[in-house]
Amino acid sequence: MKVCDYNHLILYAKGWYERQNVVEDVRKILAARYLLKLKYMRDRDVWACVVRALEKHCPQSMGRVMSKLFESAFGEEPHPLCPESTDVCPLSRAIGYVLTELSILPVKDNAGKSIIDLGDPDPNVLPLKKALGGMAEVD
Repeated sequence: MKVCDYNHLILYAKGWYERQNVVEDVRKILAARYLLKLKYMRDRDVWACVVRALEKHCPQSMGRVMSKLFESAFGEEPHPLCPESTDVCPLSRAIGYVLTELSILPVKDNAGKSIIDLGDPDPNVLPLKKALGGMAEVD
């Protein structure tokens, strides 16, 4: 089975990598995927790639994620995409919605057989999260 496209982004969503700044972390993952220097990954490129990953692996979630972009979160002003209305970076918030969907992407069927191969996390992409009790395999 071939390793899936956007595997490190999905591994990040599933908690295999340490999280610092979600936008910068995702930028690093995507720069590594496309073999680009970080300085060439603009915010709009990062968002476009994240949306492509969602389209490819969770197409049924597209409508839900896109509608969330225009909803106010608890305690926010009425226009969450306007930077003046919230302390949360709009791109970070939007990426977070996509990561939530990717985090629940099933990688095994009910019998335990792999349906998607995420490969192994790579410390050259981002630092690996230190597992509590150790994780035997990518799930």
